[in-house]
Amino acid sequence: MELNDPKPVIFLKVTLHTKQNSWAASLEIFRVWMVVCVYL
Repeated sequence: MELNDPKPVIFLKVTLHTKQNSWAASLEIFRVWMVVCVYL
């Protein structure tokens, strides 16, 4: 994952990645949204 991707692309990649590990998916998505909110 390249960090210079647009934020929606990063979010999409993380979401797709976490679907493989459903136990951690909600936590990872929450963490990503916190980061997105900080940088918006």
